[in-house]
Amino acid sequence: MQRKQWFRKGIFGILCVMVFFSLAGCDNKTEKQDIRILDGQTETRILVEEGTTVEQVLADAEIFIGEKDVVEPSQDSVIAENISVISVERFAKVSVMAEGQTKEFTFTGGKVSDAIESAQIALEENDSVNHDLDAYLTDGMSIEVAHNDLPDKTMDGKGTEGHSGKGEIQTESNGDKKRKIVSKEKIYDCDGSGHGYYSITWSDGSVEYEDF
Repeated sequence: MQRKQWFRKGIFGILCVMVFFSLAGCDNKTEKQDIRILDGQTETRILVEEGTTVEQVLADAEIFIGEKDVVEPSQDSVIAENISVISVERFAKVSVMAEGQTKEFTFTGGKVSDAIESAQIALEENDSVNHDLDAYLTDGMSIEVAHNDLPDKTMDGKGTEGHSGKGEIQTESNGDKKRKIVSKEKIYDCDGSGHGYYSITWSDGSVEYEDF
């Protein structure tokens, strides 16, 4: 009889200890941190436990990191209260084509506008690019720039519009007589530099040249 009482007391004591540690564990839950991952134009949000490495966070978010990509903070950093954003800058080798020439560049985290600037291409109002200038560069991207000239608009004596030549609208006053551009031709240098000159023919028959 006495043995049974001691046995019951022992079981009761073990249960009390288990309940105590269970409640203690509830009070010591690991804090979770809301993390934003900025990968170019893509944003991913994920809830992770503090103490998790940045590398593990990226793996949990199924974001692949290339050998030459840059991650900030570094992948071996540990998530803490002071870390809420992880940025990924992608390595990209791109080509820029303009005026019959192709140039290649490498960037980390660059945009299309950065590649065009590196190619020393000055975009004019009517030029077109096959990618948005604010788009982030991706490896193997091919950027094409086309210079598009619009025809001039000149007014005749009756106020009607006529079209001739290429380039911009210009008029010049020569004494009491106004002259107008009849044609404006864009001629590129033979060295492929993207530079050249305009051959401008005026309504009085004169021809002028303007470098660009």
